[in-house]
Amino acid sequence: MVTYRFGPFSVKDNESLWLDETLVPLSPLQLRLLCYLCAYPQQVLDKERIVANVWGRSDVSDVSLARAIHGLRNRLATGAKASELIRNIYGRGYMLTQPVTISDDSATASSASASATTLNLEGVDAASAPLTASGAAQTRPTAAVTTLHPSNLRAVH
Repeated sequence: MVTYRFGPFSVKDNESLWLDETLVPLSPLQLRLLCYLCAYPQQVLDKERIVANVWGRSDVSDVSLARAIHGLRNRLATGAKASELIRNIYGRGYMLTQPVTISDDSATASSASASATTLNLEGVDAASAPLTASGAAQTRPTAAVTTLHPSNLRAVH
């Protein structure tokens, strides 16, 4: 089970958001969006990349993305000042401002040596890498980073 932890929140196995021990209900879209932001903490993600990876298509309007971010911020507002958790970097995109700790509980339970899944960076170049707040492109190391593939994201009913 993969768990993302940031501030008082944790996202468990891409299925649920928890504020300490309290379940925070999210729509499937909000959960996919949050998981994607957690995969690239403290990095500016441009709108087109978010849309392509969360919605899986490119015909989503900026208004739809803004509404999804707004709805997610409303859900996160119970534990922290949500506008500080997810910042809009004007003209560039969005950024999860908190550092995220990623743990893979199933890997440690099944094998002491396997602590995380690697991120598939196949076909990713510096131009498509997320940006830091300063605007510099960053690529992520492949070791100890969890993959967030759209097929791994499951809807919560």
